[in-house]
Amino acid sequence: MIKKMIATSAMSLLLMNSANAEGVEVSELSGPRIGVTGITTGQATRELGTHFIGQYGWQVETRFSNGDGFCGLAEFVFLVGGTEQGYFLPSLSSLVGYRNANGFEVAVGPNLSMTGVGFVLAIGHNFKAGSVNVPVNLSWVPSTDNPLFGSGATGHRISITLGFNMDRKEIK
Repeated sequence: MIKKMIATSAMSLLLMNSANAEGVEVSELSGPRIGVTGITTGQATRELGTHFIGQYGWQVETRFSNGDGFCGLAEFVFLVGGTEQGYFLPSLSSLVGYRNANGFEVAVGPNLSMTGVGFVLAIGHNFKAGSVNVPVNLSWVPSTDNPLFGSGATGHRISITLGFNMDRKEIK
C-alpha cells in the first residue's frame, strides 16, 4: 500500500513538473554534497550511540536519455558519514532516475553502506542562484536485518543533502 502511494505521488509530481518544461535544457548537477542523516532506533544507533551523523561526499551523474525539458539519469553518490564523531562510515548509492528542467528529480537504486545493502528512494529539487546550482535532495533507506549488527533491524536512514556547482552553459 505504501509503495503504491509513493509511486502514484512520484508519477503525479513528474507529470505536473514536466508539463511546463518544454524546450528548456536540464542542468547537470555533479559535484560536492554535504548533509545530515537521521537514523531511527535500531542496531545502527545502538552501535553508534547517536541518531544523527553528518555526511560529506560527491555525486557523479551520467545522462542516458534527453527529452524536451527532461532527462534520464544514472547517478552515483559517494558519502562518508560520522567524521564529526570520529567515525568513518562510507556509503555508495547507485541511482537511476529522472530530472526535468524545472529542477525536480526522483531516483531509486541500491545503497551499500556499513549496515549492508539496501534500497534507496530519493527526491530532490535544484535551486538556481544566477549561474550557481544548489541541488537539495531527500533520501530514504528502509531498515533491514543485517547479521553484521547482530539480530534486529538496522533502523531507517533519512538524509537531506545539498550541493553546488556552476551551470556550465552559463560560464562561457
